[in-house]
Amino acid sequence: ASAREDRTTAQRLYDEIMAKEGATLAVGSWMEQRTVYSSESYVSALVPGARRDHHLGCDLFCPALTPIFAPMDGEFVQAGVIDIRLDYGGFLVTRHDLSVGAPLYALWGHLTHASARKWSVGDRISEGDELALMGDYEENGWWLPHVHLQLCTIAFADFRQMPGVGEASLRELWTELFPDPTALVLGA
Repeated sequence: ASAREDRTTAQRLYDEIMAKEGATLAVGSWMEQRTVYSSESYVSALVPGARRDHHLGCDLFCPALTPIFAPMDGEFVQAGVIDIRLDYGGFLVTRHDLSVGAPLYALWGHLTHASARKWSVGDRISEGDELALMGDYEENGWWLPHVHLQLCTIAFADFRQMPGVGEASLRELWTELFPDPTALVLGA
């Protein structure tokens, strides 16, 4: 239903599953294979005959306008809005200087437009500060309300070019470039 941009059906199915499970938070796992990436834009440009259908971030599904808090100190390196269906909507990218090694970048997608416009390149955020609000359909790329968090070990000149899904056969490369954010998100 999400791939077809059928908001009503997607929301109904999601609500039914959440009610059945008695859950208030749903998690879309890192490196999870998904059928939702069915449009032509997910045909691989790197592997002939393959699709990009493995999720390279972690999704947390909550109601629209749920606040998101910074898990660590950081600096904003990009902020914007991609107002295209089945893209990120409002997004932010933060840089985190770890005590060991190169910096780590975090892309936060599917946010409200106001959240993305609140920050400027060079702004700093402290651990625990409110980073953004989860966007609703009209602002988040027409997806169920959630935040997409994707870590990255390299700097992109424009993080809008960073793939959010990849090919199964390139898992080793994707793992090196886009490490699993689960421990950061869930404290696991």
